[in-house]
Amino acid sequence: MRDVDAGLTTMQADPGTNRTALQSLQTVTDSEYGALYVDANGSFVFQDRSVTAGSIGATATVFADNGTGIDYFDAKWILNDVLIFNKATITRTSGTAQVALNQSSIDKYFLHSYFLDNLLMQTDAVALDYAQAYVASRAETSIRVDSIVLDLYTNNYNTGIIAALNLDFFDPIKVITTNPGGSTLEKTLQIFGVRMNITPNSWKTTFTTLEPVIDAFILNDTIYGTLDYNVLSY
Repeated sequence: MRDVDAGLTTMQADPGTNRTALQSLQTVTDSEYGALYVDANGSFVFQDRSVTAGSIGATATVFADNGTGIDYFDAKWILNDVLIFNKATITRTSGTAQVALNQSSIDKYFLHSYFLDNLLMQTDAVALDYAQAYVASRAETSIRVDSIVLDLYTNNYNTGIIAALNLDFFDPIKVITTNPGGSTLEKTLQIFGVRMNITPNSWKTTFTTLEPVIDAFILNDTIYGTLDYNVLSY
């Protein structure tokens, strides 16, 4: 079984080099800014760029420790420069390297380079769009949630159990954590991984979370729809 989007990037003919079918699929996925995974039903799923960038604008499932959403066991908040990339070099098959950089980000965080080659978009112009979109999305950082854990053995936890079983890759969630003193941290992210840890006496679900791989301007969205702030992606 499979669920395959058509994609938004027109590809050139595959070069037919010696590699596995999975490696070939991953090259197409990288060229699209898409996603390839096996879902809970065992089907291969290919999501195009409109999903990977745009699903963050859908209605988010809210997890909160203050009673305004589904309770959770743990949330891992983090602030570092691991996801910063302020220079990208992108090369398509039979093309020339296309480079995009953000000097202000380099001055602030030092150089963080990203390289990807042998992609299958048809033109260097699209490869440059790719590089510019990635740098525009990754030049800055802010506090984020790397993962959130749900304890399905929590009493009266039907909404949490349903969320743990139903949420999947690229579904949006909002996490709210109350700090000492009463202030709150709040972040809307996509699910990038699901892990179940089950024993005879416990069941915990961990969602790995990230912001979109590339940002996109989403009309009427309070986070991704701000003029002169959000990225106008290709």
